[in-house]
Amino acid sequence: MNYSVLMSVYHKEQPENLRTSINSLLKQTVMPAQIVIVCDGELTQGLYEVLHTFEKENPSLFQVVQLAEQSGLGNALNEGMKYCSYEIIARMDSDDISCPDRMEKELFLLQEKHADIVSGSVADLKRIRKKPVRSENSRRHRKKSYVLQDVGIRLIIPV
Repeated sequence: MNYSVLMSVYHKEQPENLRTSINSLLKQTVMPAQIVIVCDGELTQGLYEVLHTFEKENPSLFQVVQLAEQSGLGNALNEGMKYCSYEIIARMDSDDISCPDRMEKELFLLQEKHADIVSGSVADLKRIRKKPVRSENSRRHRKKSYVLQDVGIRLIIPV
């Protein structure tokens, strides 16, 4: 089954993160038919070098879309979707690293389990109360923090 991968990158990303992210896509057990990368505004020279290297090595796989100005992740992804050639679009951030079988597992869930949406990770927020803090010049304060727990790939059953 053919699928596109959609990624957005902007100037604050580190070139090594982008390189590692793209390399993890190229090591998939089920390779994408297309990788669309949206440059959300002008990038650094290092980021452009990473993109040009991958484009040169895989010219038929990569499509780089340049936005004139930084418009934010949502707008960049909406623009990038216009360039995706396949019905199935895998989303990835420019600093994500995918396990080699990520796409294989997600495609299985879409095809065999008829899932409408598959997520590679789900964050489970749990609130933790910290101990009260006392100081001579302040009243008693309670601080709240949250812990993220990765709970793996989840199937969303179609309705």
